[in-house]
Amino acid sequence: MGLRVQVYAAEKVEDAYYQPMESAMASVTNLGNRSHGSASRDGTSGDWSAQSENILRMTYDYWLRDKVLCGTPEAIVEKLGQLTEDLGLDQIIYEINFGRRIPHERQMNNLRLMNEKVIPQLV
Repeated sequence: MGLRVQVYAAEKVEDAYYQPMESAMASVTNLGNRSHGSASRDGTSGDWSAQSENILRMTYDYWLRDKVLCGTPEAIVEKLGQLTEDLGLDQIIYEINFGRRIPHERQMNNLRLMNEKVIPQLV
């Protein structure tokens, strides 16, 4: 079982909260707009217009709580460990630039923290 998840790791709790905010909300908007664009396609099931509206109403705190992993490396290790146990995961694919607005320097720091401090704890 695999999980694809958006992650943002930072040394400080405040940075992990505020630094990805603009990019995360761009991701929400993009997903909501894509869902809305699919609403009228033949062969779709469900009410994609309603889903689009639900997505576009999501707050940043809701997105952080239920859709992405943002935090210190220790917090991300804890959350991924719990998800691995709960879901029986044997693979994780993580995105470091969801919303495509995270500056390159912060992407590289995120990647470094994930590879040096998170992934070794999960193996």
